[in-house]
Amino acid sequence: MRALIEAGADINKAEDAGATPLFIAAQQGHEAVVRALIEAGARDTGVVPLFISTPILFVGLFVGLLIGAVKAAFRLLLRF
Repeated sequence: MRALIEAGADINKAEDAGATPLFIAAQQGHEAVVRALIEAGARDTGVVPLFISTPILFVGLFVGLLIGAVKAAFRLLLRF
């Protein structure tokens, strides 16, 4: 991820369904990727119509149901 960021990848570009890299990383509990994206300036602004949520809302809704990695991603999202 850091190599893509350093190469100038658009870290806020949403895919066709509206999910941003931050949304996908948070959804899947990739704490290191969430951290790298936030440190690079990614913002929690994309709304994914299918889920009708932003990354922090999605992770927040399911944090009690998912594994510790997603909880860590949630804590990182709360900081920014």
